[in-house]
Amino acid sequence: TTIPSCDLVVYAAHKSGTMFIHRYFEKFAAVSNFTHFSDNYKLGAEERWNSTISNDITHKVFAPVRGDPGKLPIWGHLSVNNNSRVVVHWRDPRDLIVSAYYSFGFSHMVPPVNTSGYKDLMEKRQHIRNVSIDEYALEQCESIDAQITALKDYLTHLPVPRDRIYVSFYDKMVHNFTEWSNDLCRFVQLPTNLCLQIHDEAMSLVKETRAKPLDVIHMDFHNKSTSVAAHVRDGTSGQYLHLHQDTITSLNEALEPTMTELTRLLAMYSVVK
Repeated sequence: TTIPSCDLVVYAAHKSGTMFIHRYFEKFAAVSNFTHFSDNYKLGAEERWNSTISNDITHKVFAPVRGDPGKLPIWGHLSVNNNSRVVVHWRDPRDLIVSAYYSFGFSHMVPPVNTSGYKDLMEKRQHIRNVSIDEYALEQCESIDAQITALKDYLTHLPVPRDRIYVSFYDKMVHNFTEWSNDLCRFVQLPTNLCLQIHDEAMSLVKETRAKPLDVIHMDFHNKSTSVAAHVRDGTSGQYLHLHQDTITSLNEALEPTMTELTRLLAMYSVVK
């Protein structure tokens, strides 16, 4: 049996604002009459997807899909082909490392006890609290380099025409949200009235997000003796620049070969025609 593909699949690198992406596309789907799926729906998500497939529902958006792009699609039922559109949402990998350190080490929601997610997070948290952020950053070089390579391979082998692939950047989402949102709507070829409606709905989400105290507190990168509140990411780009200079140099040297190739590849998809 041929399974219909998603109309829109949004892959977002973990720690690139995926909870905001999730909430944005909830509003996007509600306004534009898409059916929304997300790997944030932990309960009943696959059942919902199967129901949608069996009823041959069109206009689906799966956002965000997180994790290793080499393992996409997340379920066997989710595929992409010539009729799909794919968005890849990306962030500077050095900032991904910094965000992961503070999230996994201090602020990430703890899953229910006696689940594999709880055990995994607690192991990460214990380790992170025993090392400095600079030590953690250097430990993650191999892992983040593998993720960059997987994303590069994923983009290269997508069975989708180039004009149906768009790369969205975290920096633009944070610093120029209106243009970021408009570009996404244009990429999906939504009519202007829906683009404006989505923008209005999403702006309320932006204001709500920016109003939270945790988003305006600057963290002390090298002092873990302060409260958890001091370890909050302020949401801007370039957070890795607070690392020690020797750490930054080592990160740049380790990631430079794959980053250069990925940057060239991303530039091919980052303009909405």
